[in-house]
Amino acid sequence: MILSILILCIFFIFTTIVLVLLHHFFRVKKQSVSNNDLVYDDDLDVIETTQETSEHSKMRAVVFCSPDRTFSAKRFNYKGQKDCNLFKMLYETENGCTWGCIGFGTCVSHCPQDAIVIKNNTAVVTEACNGCGKCISYCPNNIIKMIPTRTDFVVQCSSHDKTDTTCSRACTACAKCTSPYAPTGFSVKNNLAVTDYSINHDRALAASRCPTKCIKKVTLPEEKSFTFWKLCYNIFHKDKEDGEQDVWE
Repeated sequence: MILSILILCIFFIFTTIVLVLLHHFFRVKKQSVSNNDLVYDDDLDVIETTQETSEHSKMRAVVFCSPDRTFSAKRFNYKGQKDCNLFKMLYETENGCTWGCIGFGTCVSHCPQDAIVIKNNTAVVTEACNGCGKCISYCPNNIIKMIPTRTDFVVQCSSHDKTDTTCSRACTACAKCTSPYAPTGFSVKNNLAVTDYSINHDRALAASRCPTKCIKKVTLPEEKSFTFWKLCYNIFHKDKEDGEQDVWE
């Protein structure tokens, strides 16, 4: 008798768990809210997070300063606190270039994906970038920019000094990457070559003409889809006794 009751209790608990899981699963709707489809308020966070991730995946961050750079001269060796914004206010630059990466890594600690590393005193965005753009505001020289993920080559320089520079990888605005006869994917604006992102053809030939090799091939970010696991995590962790939400963003 006791064994039968125990089996019934286990069956009841198992059935309840299955029904709760199915209930949560079918409450998450993929339809647009603007079409007046049924979307529960507590599911909006899950849907908005998924939409934001999809939008971010179309863009990625790039530091417009080459990690291959060297300098023919240096002003001094800084031994103070390694903070890019503080250094910018006090000294501006250790070398002759005031446009490039300061290299202390302030952006590194603010990247939620740990997608930024320092190479040769220059910040480099790795393939782990998901395009959130949170690093941009922490660069005092504003050289971290968002570009389309399918961009093949970029001018990895921010200098407008033309030939008056001590950097070995600086753009000198020579315009050899451009052509008056056909679009190459590059143009020169304010003494700096820039990528034309509206041009989708291969930029490799034009990039090869750069005498300072500041036009670099962009490594595409890894295509990882965690949407399903994020949804599972949010379903099982969004409800707490105190009413707070624990949502994986």
